[in-house]
Amino acid sequence: ITVVFGQGTKLIVTSSSLPPPVLTVFPPSSAELQSDTASVVCLSSQSVPFADVSWLAAGSPVSSGISTSTAVQRPDQTYQISSSLTIQTSDWNMD
Repeated sequence: ITVVFGQGTKLIVTSSSLPPPVLTVFPPSSAELQSDTASVVCLSSQSVPFADVSWLAAGSPVSSGISTSTAVQRPDQTYQISSSLTIQTSDWNMD
């Protein structure tokens, strides 16, 4: 699964034998975009507990500004994981 948002920031979730999770990406709010930094949040549902979440910006891996939760089991025996990426607002607004 590949999700592209903002100005080419891409989130890729891969697995060869597991069903894909359901990804929901939340962009920064208008209020956040008025400040110096903003957060992009990815919610991965119907996942497995050992799923990795990776962030890419302009095709390159991002290693800082990331906060990822531990997997939380849901009643349907799948897991939910959230990950946020804090970026400079100017990076989000780049054309």
